[in-house]
Amino acid sequence: MAAHGAPAANEVITFEQYRDFRIHDLTQRRARLAQQLAAPNLSAAEKKRLERRKTDYDRLAAMPAEEGDRHFRERFDEIDANHDGKLDPEELAVWREKQREYYQQQATERAVNRFPDSPQPLTPPQAGETNPFAQRVRNK
Repeated sequence: MAAHGAPAANEVITFEQYRDFRIHDLTQRRARLAQQLAAPNLSAAEKKRLERRKTDYDRLAAMPAEEGDRHFRERFDEIDANHDGKLDPEELAVWREKQREYYQQQATERAVNRFPDSPQPLTPPQAGETNPFAQRVRNK
């Protein structure tokens, strides 16, 4: 893995590399959230959403090293399906797909809660499906 960068397509990742990447990513995310929170004219809802995320990231950053390692190890072990102590490209691809599905489900639930009278939930197109809105633009 390049210094704190994404791994090469065929590279395996050790726990130490994973942990170091996650710590670096956490630092960057906290800095970005602080910048976003300092922006003028934030809506109350957006400010609340950003503050909630920053609180979560601040909590992770404040963990003692042992507790942080335990947290990162749990996630690493979830991703490491064959439990060989390394994340290979296939395991990472499966994890990304699992995360994509999880976040799509979360977005669907938020949409249903936001628009309870809507006849069906708003969901992004699945892999291989055509986006009907993009199709309409092309047909005009």
